[in-house]
Amino acid sequence: MKSLKAILAAFLLLQAVISFGQTKEETLEWLNRNGKAFLRTTECERPFNDERIYIKHYIEIEKDILKVFGDESFSKRTVRRTYFKYINWNQILYEDVSTVPIEVNLSDKCPEFKYFKVKVLGYKSGYKPDDKEARNDEGCANDCTIYLAFDSNNLENAKRTLKAIMHLAKLSGAKENKQTF
Repeated sequence: MKSLKAILAAFLLLQAVISFGQTKEETLEWLNRNGKAFLRTTECERPFNDERIYIKHYIEIEKDILKVFGDESFSKRTVRRTYFKYINWNQILYEDVSTVPIEVNLSDKCPEFKYFKVKVLGYKSGYKPDDKEARNDEGCANDCTIYLAFDSNNLENAKRTLKAIMHLAKLSGAKENKQTF
C-alpha cells in the first residue's frame, strides 16, 4: 500500500511538472487570437513635406514565420506601399522581455508609436507585389535588427505579445541573445 501511494505521488508530481509550459501550437493560437491586435498601430496621419502621410504597422503569425508589415500612403499620390520583413522563428535571438530595448519615435512622422528593438540572425524583406514602383531587396543576412511597432498606450499588452514571440522562438530552436556586458 505504501509503494502504491509513493507511485501515485510521483505520477502526480510529474504531471504537474510536465504541464507548466505552453506548447508551440498553443502559443501560435494565442498570438493569432490576441497578439496580432497588440503588436499593431492605428493609422497615423501627419504632415510630410507638402502633403500628408498615412502610416500603420501590423504583424501576421504563421507556423514558421513572423511577418512584419508597414503600410505608407501619401495624400497626393495614389500609391500605397506595403513594406514587409519575413523572419523565421528560429532566426529570432530570444531574450527576456525586460531586456528588449524600446525605441521611441524612430522618425518624426508618428510620435505616438513605440518600437521593440529585437535582434535577429536574418530576414527577407521587400515590398508587396501590388506595389509596381517599389524595389525588392534581399533583407539582412546576419546581425540584424527588426522593429516591432505598437501604440504607446498599449505597452503591457505589447510586452505580453513580445513574451509569446520570444517563447515561440525558443520552442522553434532559436538561439539566446547573449549580452555579456
